Parts: sequence; structure tokens; C-alpha cells
Amino acid sequence: MKIFAALRKRREFRRYARELPRRLFHDYGSRQSFTPAQIEVAVCTLKLDVTLIVHAYAMFLSRDSFDSIVDGLPASLPYEDARAEFLRYVPRGTLSSDFHESGIGGSAAGGWNSTFGSHDGGDP
Repeated sequence: MKIFAALRKRREFRRYARELPRRLFHDYGSRQSFTPAQIEVAVCTLKLDVTLIVHAYAMFLSRDSFDSIVDGLPASLPYEDARAEFLRYVPRGTLSSDFHESGIGGSAAGGWNSTFGSHDGGDP
């Protein structure tokens, strides 16, 4: 049973990584971060698993924005933990090139380098 949950979670993270950046860039343009409302609309439009939205917030919000909303979420994680878990499940090359080119994912903890799967702030 646990293995099926892990497989489902991996599949959802891949969908998040593949579809969410494209939707955000298409709807709102390339930017350093998005608003919680923009992320919520994109997640709902794409019919992604909303229980994983905290990970999307960690990936697509600034650190300050994330910290200001995370306490009100049903499933909250620290910023670094949510980002690391997202990356642990997403295979190399899944995120669109727009994700890297936009600078999203950059934070006080470090920005993305050109090879997906690691960031300048250490191993995810």
C-alpha cells in the first residue's frame, strides 16, 4: 500500500513539474515569483492534487510570501523541506526550460543551476 502511495505522489509531482510552470508562464508571463492566488488557480485549472500545493508554493513563491501563508495551510512544511521533496520526486529534464530561464526557484537558499535537480544552495 505504501509503495502505491509513493508512486502516485511521484506521478503527481511530475505533473506539477511538467504542467504548472507552463500554465503559470502562459497565464501570467515570466517572472521571479507568482502570487498564492495565481498558483491556486493554475493548480485547480490543471486538476492537480491540491494536497501537494504547499510544494508548489515553495517552488513558485518568494521565501517571504511562502513564510507568510504556510502556517494557514492544512499540510505545512518548512520552505526548504517542501522544495527538497518536490525535487526528490521530479526526474531530470521534467521542468520546462522556461522554469530555468525565468529564475524561478531562486531564493536566499540559492538559485537553480543549469542542470535540473540541484540548486546552488546545496543538495535538495
